[in-house]
Amino acid sequence: MSTLSIKQKIMFHLYRFRRVGEWETFNLPWEMTQDGVATSLMISRAHSCLELKNLEEKGFVTNRVAHVKGGKTKRKVYFLTDKGLKEYERIRPMAGENDILADLIVSGNTEEDEDLSKNRVTDALGCICVLRAPVPKDIFPVGSIPVVRVDDNKMAVIDSRSKTSIINMATEEQLKTWHSMAADVWLDHWEELDDNITSIHERIYHLVRAGRNIDACRLISANIFDLIFTCNEDLHDSLRQLDDIPDRFIIDVLRLRIEADRESDDLEDMRASIDRLSDHDPVLSRMYMSDLVYCNGDTQKAMEMLSELDGIPMVRLRMTKILIDSGDLKKAKEILSSIKVMGSVNGTEIGVERFILMARIEKMEGHDSDAYSLLMKAKASVTDRGKRRIGLILRSMDLRMSDSS
Repeated sequence: MSTLSIKQKIMFHLYRFRRVGEWETFNLPWEMTQDGVATSLMISRAHSCLELKNLEEKGFVTNRVAHVKGGKTKRKVYFLTDKGLKEYERIRPMAGENDILADLIVSGNTEEDEDLSKNRVTDALGCICVLRAPVPKDIFPVGSIPVVRVDDNKMAVIDSRSKTSIINMATEEQLKTWHSMAADVWLDHWEELDDNITSIHERIYHLVRAGRNIDACRLISANIFDLIFTCNEDLHDSLRQLDDIPDRFIIDVLRLRIEADRESDDLEDMRASIDRLSDHDPVLSRMYMSDLVYCNGDTQKAMEMLSELDGIPMVRLRMTKILIDSGDLKKAKEILSSIKVMGSVNGTEIGVERFILMARIEKMEGHDSDAYSLLMKAKASVTDRGKRRIGLILRSMDLRMSDSS
């Protein structure tokens, strides 16, 4: 329900055309005329004339004669004065939900252009609303969106009241469109917004809410090891909403979901995800079931379950992780030394994980330089994406990365 008077609604309406210069005399929008104001606000022409005259007497509005789009003769058009613009800024916080979007239209050259412009601006504003990080002003034309301001860091900001109102008014399809735009913003502008790991998390968040499940699954599969290492409760929430997973991605997605379940202590969902995984990879499912048993406090049973699969390098790595977490570093070293990596370490998960676990042990024993050296060996054997993960591990272990690394 509107909280504005007719006079105030007229000011909101005319604010849309604040960028029309008073010196302009050709092709001005019809909405700036008395008839245009009346039609837009659904009031009579007489009422429009009376209210506009009252606003002129108060110094909020002025008028002049000019050519109007589609008209053959000149007509009187109305503008907000400087005093009127200041009054608009004063009353804007009083607006109800249905008034907030009233000033988002940017006039085009035709009625069709104006409709398209309204959709573009509304979508841009909606995207800013659903983004969870401040957006550089250059990404969107925020100057054309009145409720958006720019802070001292040149980031676009919108007050929480307006943001909440706009999101609450949006349809499901609009929200999907805005989240889809937000995902693409993170893809195109991640260097301006934050580091690439944050970008991946945020893109997954928006892709899931946009219903772009295949894109979300593809992103997860391409960054599975980074995501496993950085999974958190926020990612867990996104994964809980990710449905209709294509078969080619299901192992990676379920694997990450199980890791996120464990990080968030959601053991019920972890069990359900493990059961789903068993239909696609029984061995991996069994490994994760041992993790679930370990999370429930039964270390011995977890090790027994893994022992039944002994001989598989990934299983031995799992056993090593449990031993490290339990503080049995001696036994962990013995198992790691028994893992044979054929040929040189070539960036496979087995070789890299072995170096990482060895580095963890060295760090726990106070041998920082040895831990650092092992991680550098791992870094030398992986792709650029893998190097990013090693950098994260170095920071998490508080190990200094040299400038030449």
